[in-house]
Amino acid sequence: SVKKFDIRKCRVKHLWLCPKGQKPKVFFCAVRQFIGGKERDILFVKSKKRKERKTVRKIGLQEIEDIALGAALLGAGGGGDPYIGKWVAIGAVKECGPVDLLDPEEVPDDALVIPIAMMGAPTVLGEKGIGGREYKTLYEMVSRFYGKEIYAFMPIEAGGVNSMLPIAASARLGLPMVDADGMGRAFPELQMVTFTIGGISASPMALTDEKGNSVIFQTVTNHWTEELARAVTMSCG
Repeated sequence: SVKKFDIRKCRVKHLWLCPKGQKPKVFFCAVRQFIGGKERDILFVKSKKRKERKTVRKIGLQEIEDIALGAALLGAGGGGDPYIGKWVAIGAVKECGPVDLLDPEEVPDDALVIPIAMMGAPTVLGEKGIGGREYKTLYEMVSRFYGKEIYAFMPIEAGGVNSMLPIAASARLGLPMVDADGMGRAFPELQMVTFTIGGISASPMALTDEKGNSVIFQTVTNHWTEELARAVTMSCG
């Protein structure tokens, strides 16, 4: 709730408003009010509760087809052809059921949401497929590192194969997927995402292969995460 005050006695210093047509999560209004003959700065905050789901959005077989088509367009050739990834996602959904799709506002503030993706040349998938254990291995590694279970997955990019793998991982592990990604298209290197612009570290980053090798990187910059993870990826074949 907002604390009441007499606007006639206040001079508004700052006011943050949401863009037209959008609903803000929080309103801030900093004012200077005369109290007892003295000027005092006061910050009034009105918070909006986390959005409650009225209808559950699902990613089923038709949605996978649509997302794969959009990913091919947004990727503009980057991230490889989503064809193989599409069938990986379709197989997971057929076997395990549709995936719940969450709006970012539906995610609790303290939830652990992890981007999940494949690193390396997408064409290798034509020769060396996914073993099936990788999703669970990564889930256990990251959950153990943070001391809490992963709440949901999200795509790191919106193009190519990596638009499909989070769907497969969510279906296999029974987790929801957040309707968001790292940059809105495909990227050639790990650090080329909006997270980096926002100062968010790419590490700790967990990596595993189909043979069972696994590692967690703790790096000083996101570019170093890319360099070291790429080297390990090439060694894994």
